[in-house]
Amino acid sequence: MKQLLVNQIWQLKNKCYRILYIDREIEEIFWINSDDCNSLPESIGFEEFNQLKKNDYFNLLDSSDEYGDPSTYKAKSLDKWNTYCNIVDLAKSEEPQIYLNSYFNRRCSEIASQLGVSRMLPRRVFLKYWKGGKVNLALLPKLNNSGGKGKERKPSTKKRGRPNTFTKNNINVDDKLKVLLQAGFKKFYLDIEHASLETAYENFLQSKFYQETLNREHSLIPSSTQFRYWGEKKYPAHERKKRKLGLKIFNKDFRTRTESSLINITGPGSVYQIDSTKADIELVSSIDRSIPVGSPTLYFVSDVFSRMIVGVLVTLDEPSYYTAARALYNAIVPKEQFFKEERLNEISAFEIKNEDWPCNYIPDAIVADRAELLGHQSNNIIQDLGITIENTAAYRADLKGVVENHFRVLHTRIKGADKNFGMKGLNHKQRGVRDARKDAVLNLKEYYIAILSEVLVYNSSKVLDAYPFDEQLILDIPSPTPLKLWNWGIKNASGKLRPNNIPELKQRLLPRKNGKINKNGLRFNKLWYNIASNG
Repeated sequence: MKQLLVNQIWQLKNKCYRILYIDREIEEIFWINSDDCNSLPESIGFEEFNQLKKNDYFNLLDSSDEYGDPSTYKAKSLDKWNTYCNIVDLAKSEEPQIYLNSYFNRRCSEIASQLGVSRMLPRRVFLKYWKGGKVNLALLPKLNNSGGKGKERKPSTKKRGRPNTFTKNNINVDDKLKVLLQAGFKKFYLDIEHASLETAYENFLQSKFYQETLNREHSLIPSSTQFRYWGEKKYPAHERKKRKLGLKIFNKDFRTRTESSLINITGPGSVYQIDSTKADIELVSSIDRSIPVGSPTLYFVSDVFSRMIVGVLVTLDEPSYYTAARALYNAIVPKEQFFKEERLNEISAFEIKNEDWPCNYIPDAIVADRAELLGHQSNNIIQDLGITIENTAAYRADLKGVVENHFRVLHTRIKGADKNFGMKGLNHKQRGVRDARKDAVLNLKEYYIAILSEVLVYNSSKVLDAYPFDEQLILDIPSPTPLKLWNWGIKNASGKLRPNNIPELKQRLLPRKNGKINKNGLRFNKLWYNIASNG
């Protein structure tokens, strides 16, 4: 005969029993069915127990109990565990009478009254304690068996999920209805741009459950919560946003950023980014300030490595190859020369020195929109200057994140200066909003100076907290600004900047077209020009 021990588990056919107490005086064993959550302790005599051992279907199981670690539980779970332990401590020493059903039920009622809890709580706690091996750790929540988050429950006759409180729709969703709900969610909500969820649900009922809705047969109609739940389960958030907004807007404004602009960037001048936008300001004529001239076009040229704004152009012309070439020219030439050629030196209160803005180099590559620098006109930039031009896809401003961020930062700073100098508000197109042209006071050169002032402040003082640093960069530049990164990169990084030593740079950036010469003169761009003779 094998030695009997408390907590041994014996298998009797398809049931498992855990031994709770052995009374050798009366030769009685108390055990409990550990497979049935509601079973109470039972008693069996030694003689009957020994008879069962002779059968092949009665075996001793080799098992070890696994318990959780209290240090891994939250405070709320530990408070509940302490309450359970206190319940067990009140009757832990009352063996073996606690295993008698009548005494056990009476004792549970007394403990419930003493602690102010329900009568069933002590009963559940004791059963869990006994079936878990009579240790307090068995009373910890079984987190490994809880939840089932993300797992879909199998349909049955009983409705899944909580019952509806405010409506009578309590239909159980089976596989067939689930497919119907998901197809309706796509057809009436996702595929219709401006459809609200409520409208989509109503259209779905009119299409698939018209008669049931008409007869108010609520038990046969899915609820709006079920319609939304099963639709969102099949189509995750990013997929729903992509379908509602369209692929172009999603990729531009909501796509998850998985890469950095600094990939394959070796130093200053490796890649410049160029872009233009309509400025949110109304300007006036420099001759007669009572005449508004419209909103200017603002160009920025930015260095990806240092986040430096290397070139600026403010013009009243619309975006074109010519204006983009002017902006690129301003980024390459020394800034004192640029300042004079744009005739900004006529405003004596402001000046630029080359050491304040030391960006007068030719880059290795330029990233631009599929607009100004796309086409045969940019061939002279590629051939004469040796600059590689990369055009981004349409509606993908995120592919030029550095220069796009400069527009946001600079416009925010200028808008915060004063509201009464012609700046357009976010709702400037709405009816009843004051026309910004009535408040316009700046002419083109004055606004040009305001932009350049903010550019110089940004380049010299903007601390780039989110810049991806390496170890050497952190040691050399504790608080990096675009100007410090630019100077550091020229000395330490293997950039691809080239000096501006190309003669007739402005002429090489101008657009080129073919003309024809015959006896009548020169025909160019649909115009005739007379060729003067020398004699």
